[in-house]
Amino acid sequence: MNSGKAVKIEDARVLVVDDEESIRFSFQFFLKNFGYHVEVASNIEDAMALISEEEFDAAIIDNIFPQGQNGMDLIAYLNDIQPYCQAVLVSGYQKYKSSSKGVNCRTFASLLKPVKQEDLLNTVKRAIEEARRTK
Repeated sequence: MNSGKAVKIEDARVLVVDDEESIRFSFQFFLKNFGYHVEVASNIEDAMALISEEEFDAAIIDNIFPQGQNGMDLIAYLNDIQPYCQAVLVSGYQKYKSSSKGVNCRTFASLLKPVKQEDLLNTVKRAIEEARRTK
């Protein structure tokens, strides 16, 4: 359902967090071509620094990172710092997709890898609309 408030694509800011360079590059490419301002991070620490310094409408976050870190922890941090920012959890594992609405974090949506360009763009657009509606 459309909230009646148009998304200003040129002003929308998206954070992409994934340890796989090819995924970061692909997501950034698709999103920038669609008109979004995109920041990328390859690890949880860099993502936390960006979240502390800049405001985002949506964040696309991988679930599994090296050294036992996970995207759910980052989403919980994001929810505390920027509660209006909509988190999209991305995983290569079906079990994480189905459990993405965890107790300690709030996610807008979850996507299963490999992510189709159309699915990514549609999900991010809806997430931005929700972020703008709740700000």
